[in-house]
Amino acid sequence: MSKKPMLKNKYLILTLFLVILTFFILTSIFDLKISKLINENLNKTWFTSIFDTYGRICLFFPIYLFLFIFLLKFLSYLKINRNAKIVYVILFSLIYFASITIFLYFKKQFSFKNNSFDISKFSFSIFLLVLLVIFIIFVNIYLRYLFDSENNYINIYFQQALSATIFISLLFINVGIFKILFGRNRPYDVLIEEENFQWLLQINFSKIRGSSFPSGHTAAAGAMLSLIYFLDNKRVSKIILTTCIFSLILLTGISRVLMLKHFLTDVLFSILLVSIYYFLSKIIVKKIYERKK
Repeated sequence: MSKKPMLKNKYLILTLFLVILTFFILTSIFDLKISKLINENLNKTWFTSIFDTYGRICLFFPIYLFLFIFLLKFLSYLKINRNAKIVYVILFSLIYFASITIFLYFKKQFSFKNNSFDISKFSFSIFLLVLLVIFIIFVNIYLRYLFDSENNYINIYFQQALSATIFISLLFINVGIFKILFGRNRPYDVLIEEENFQWLLQINFSKIRGSSFPSGHTAAAGAMLSLIYFLDNKRVSKIILTTCIFSLILLTGISRVLMLKHFLTDVLFSILLVSIYYFLSKIIVKKIYERKK
């Protein structure tokens, strides 16, 4: 490869970075003004409730997929037959689904009261759990050939599962650290409860702290991008899935802003983190495998 295309790529990346940085700076200036324009009643709509639920549950889809592959990789070392592997996977799937259901119960996702907000949260939680069951069945059918003891594809999928694990782990470690470090109060607390407003990247160690920056729900919606790792070279499928996931990321982010749970920069920063770690995780795994050779 000649140096000119490499320089063009570097200039393109630098230009995109400067554009994103400029947009962030301009957005951060109007953070509070944007939140003030939002009607408080938008906090309790079907749209916000649905995507609040989606951001809470969607992460369980990719986590099941890479845990499923890790389990099959582990079982391959035990040298057990196909039927025994199927039993182990069924037990794992049942425990996984039961754990999620219990988690959502304690998160009050199944509260059913006589108002539209609670009904939408309840019904969409059930809908996503049904989708999760369908997803679990689909994964087991689509990847059924991985149950064979002499199948070499398990190593390929294990590498992809490792990329997904690193992607999600780095993303949420970063989100957790930033929430603790910056302690940004949420828009609702600033506008309704009259707590102090913090600018973007302003550190807050006061007694009154929030967890607005960055948006965890948006990051969870972004973590769904890890599913693309498992599509190999299926270009059309990748384009369709990427478009769908990015649409859901944007809708989740918009819902968080409308609910006054996050400022616009909280959401945008989460999208930026998702983009960075999505590509970085693949580079890390590639380096790991290069060192093994």
